[in-house]
Amino acid sequence: MIFSQKAYTKFFDLLLKKDPEQSLLFHCTEGKDRTGLATALFYTALGVDTDTIYKDYLLTNDILRERLDQRLEKASKYGASQADLDNIESFMSVDADYLSEAFSTMADLSGDPENYLAEYLHLDDSKIQILRNKYLV
Repeated sequence: MIFSQKAYTKFFDLLLKKDPEQSLLFHCTEGKDRTGLATALFYTALGVDTDTIYKDYLLTNDILRERLDQRLEKASKYGASQADLDNIESFMSVDADYLSEAFSTMADLSGDPENYLAEYLHLDDSKIQILRNKYLV
């Protein structure tokens, strides 16, 4: 947990320091787990509503569908069992429960995700306002 907090704190530091004329690319191996949570935290800091956060998070499944289908086809061709195929699908997709569990853990630690941002990622009100001024145009 400490490693994740350090990584997400660094992520927000980069967002706060970024020049408005520059881009910032962030991703992970499949672009869904760490990146998905980073985006959900970023949206939370910006004040984006929960429904939109979940909708955007689940969009990953649509974006990765073709790649997933190709991997499933290849694994099936090489004799993968149904359990193997199910594991591949789980590994390469997201579920609303994953994000719900992350938000639930934040709530257990801090009361809600917004307090988590302040207590664990050191985003006080002034930093939140800087993010909103910078990214909500």
